[in-house]
Amino acid sequence: MGVMEDGLQVLPTGFSNTPSSDQYYKVDLTVKTVEAVRGGNAAIILANTPGALINVISQTGGDVLAGKIKFTRGLSQNANRVDFNLGGPLSQKMKFNIGGFYRMDDGIRPASYRSTEGGQLKLNLTYNLTPKTYLRFYGKYLNDKTGWLLPSYYSYDGSGLGEALPNFDLLTQTLATRDTKVTLNAPNGQTYNFNLADGVKTELSYGGIEFNHFSENGWNIKNNLRYQNADAVFNGGFISAPQAYLSTAKYYYLDGQQLINPTGYYTGQSFAGSISSDKQFIDNLDINKQFGKHSITFGAAIHSYHSEILSLGAAFATEVTDKPRILLVNTPAGTGFSGTNISGFRNGTTLTSSLLASDEINLNDLTIDLGFRADRFDISGKRLINAAPYTNYTPFDESNTYTTSSLGLNYKVNERNAIFGRATSTYSALNITDYSNFAFNPSGVRDRSIFMSEIGYKVNLPKFSLFSSLIYAKLTNISSSMSVPDTKGTLSRFLLLLPVKTSVRKLKRFILRLKT
Repeated sequence: MGVMEDGLQVLPTGFSNTPSSDQYYKVDLTVKTVEAVRGGNAAIILANTPGALINVISQTGGDVLAGKIKFTRGLSQNANRVDFNLGGPLSQKMKFNIGGFYRMDDGIRPASYRSTEGGQLKLNLTYNLTPKTYLRFYGKYLNDKTGWLLPSYYSYDGSGLGEALPNFDLLTQTLATRDTKVTLNAPNGQTYNFNLADGVKTELSYGGIEFNHFSENGWNIKNNLRYQNADAVFNGGFISAPQAYLSTAKYYYLDGQQLINPTGYYTGQSFAGSISSDKQFIDNLDINKQFGKHSITFGAAIHSYHSEILSLGAAFATEVTDKPRILLVNTPAGTGFSGTNISGFRNGTTLTSSLLASDEINLNDLTIDLGFRADRFDISGKRLINAAPYTNYTPFDESNTYTTSSLGLNYKVNERNAIFGRATSTYSALNITDYSNFAFNPSGVRDRSIFMSEIGYKVNLPKFSLFSSLIYAKLTNISSSMSVPDTKGTLSRFLLLLPVKTSVRKLKRFILRLKT
């Protein structure tokens, strides 16, 4: 799924989930509305986005000075949050909007540190050059962290219900260690420092300019560009295996204090940490005009995305208790971390160049929606050779071009009923994550194609509405646990979905919605 903020994507779709799009945008009082597109039409609007997209639209200030402030206090987690938004005119031709939020809470399973803390500030300034033309400057600063909780142990007696262990209750406690400072000596000879209290932490800033012009003869020209810089850290632990305390071994805390005759179990944990940074420049141009029964749109876009990510793994041990301490086994000194490895590496640039065209034809009861998009991905970077001395790289420089075509139909049977359908041929692009993979094999690279189709029926009555559709999708060379190779070695997966949405209105202020 693609995520956009004010018409520009926050991250390229489908590249990775660390970092993820939801780290790069936050919903607060600066949001005016949220647009959503699902299915084949999303692949026409945004490159490499076959499933769906959302577009978060910001407030831009009105004709009078107005604002809101909101304080939220949670009933649990010691959660507090303040949101504000203020906008209005600065002069006859200029208006502004500024807003943001700040939040903090201890988390659903309180650790020894504040789990969530941070916020963002957004602002924009709009200057009306003419009644039909404006120039908008905008920016955002985000600094936010969210706790990352790991799985926990529980006792199971075969009845189907879990219960607390003698020294630990997963319903109210956490195995997130109180010893949060992590120092790892990586195989490449470098030392890296993490803080488990950071969890998922993002610091981002961007600035952009939007130009929008309506000509006298009906043309609408819109150009939107943005430069964005982001740094992120993702780190936490996964429990691996319980270990019984041995009478023949000695156990210590990091400060050298020895445990006296410990009994029961302690647990191994696996540390996972990623350090990432990226720089993006995006420029989107959209031109549209109404010609009789045709609404025609042409578009072009350039998106430069430079990304650097290093992921490390290591092993450590902790007590099995609430907010445990890290354990040292048979040594009173050390960091507690061992087996440090490089689990992921990325360093490169993707330049995406796009052209699109669409035409919506209104033939009274029948509406036809045609769309075509072409995207070229120029990908360059270096792939780490994940073997000693861990400082050698293989350069890569690849170019791939993909196309998307879509046909949609909507037939209005009468004022209350309509039939619709859509067919889309699109792709899931090979990207820098694929080419950076340690096990990358050029001979195994295959284009990943997607075909989607949908047919449905809509009913809209005064007190009842129904939306139902039948969806079919074929994904080729996109592997998953459901994929089955055919005799040619092609991986295919077929999806058949039947979503249904109904709405019943019984009273003026009562609406019942059912979804399946």
